[in-house]
Amino acid sequence: MILVAPGDPVLYLVGSYGASEEYLNMMRQSLGLNRPWYEQLLGYMSRVIQGDLGYSLYFRQPVFSIIVQRLPVTMLLVTVAFVFSSIIGIILGVEAARRPFGLLDKMFTSFSVIGHSIPVFWTGMLLILVFAVMLRWFPPGGVVDIGRDLNGFEYVVSIFRHLPLPTIALASYLTPLIARITRTSMLETLRQDFITTARMKGLSERDVVYKHGLRNALLPVLTALSLQLGQLIAGATLTETVFSWPGLGRLTFDSITRRDWPLILGIFVFVSIGVMAISLITDLLYAYVDPRIEISRKS
Repeated sequence: MILVAPGDPVLYLVGSYGASEEYLNMMRQSLGLNRPWYEQLLGYMSRVIQGDLGYSLYFRQPVFSIIVQRLPVTMLLVTVAFVFSSIIGIILGVEAARRPFGLLDKMFTSFSVIGHSIPVFWTGMLLILVFAVMLRWFPPGGVVDIGRDLNGFEYVVSIFRHLPLPTIALASYLTPLIARITRTSMLETLRQDFITTARMKGLSERDVVYKHGLRNALLPVLTALSLQLGQLIAGATLTETVFSWPGLGRLTFDSITRRDWPLILGIFVFVSIGVMAISLITDLLYAYVDPRIEISRKS
């Protein structure tokens, strides 16, 4: 699909003015872009199987090395947003399930619908306008302060000053979804007989809800978290673009603009492998969260 999309990377590289058609054709031939798309696809797949993601048309560097350079910044943003949205979403869902159809539950439902409907880039621009431009609490973008020679503790502090706004923007999409799934699962779990038995034994309400109810309600939440990881990475593309965050998301956007096909495909392959790894880890966590799965597997 990328190969048949409109746009010519050669025109972006050499410019549309001052270059003869013979030179453009020579560039396309040297890059292998003049071959049919299916030949390019088969050639690319054969190289990927061997661990070769190719060379970037724009950077003229191996795609793998470019991705590795940008990966830590994206992993920091996605990991913090993932942990933040998971914790807040689970707590909101549990508290709403403890008092169903009450004031807190109604406020939570409204928050979930609004939060899941607002585009990530729009939330990011609002955060910049309010907290960076008007209140000046946080920097408007970037990872560290520009124009300063930072090292050691100052460098870490600068990163954490730039981190809150993109984290909130990215987590604003996932938090309502996790909260809704947690609420639904908890409502069903709290109606089970073992919850009634735990209350009859005199356990505190917090122990009943969090120690007995939440653990049995976590399986659907874990499934949703693993499935939404791809959405979180897609949201990172918009978030990193809005906040000038130099990670894989911004790299994806710039690569699409430059028609850098090998780099776009390399990012897709890399992200796909990551999503599959997260799915495998989620399956392994099932046995830890629900001992019945481990017992069933052994039997």
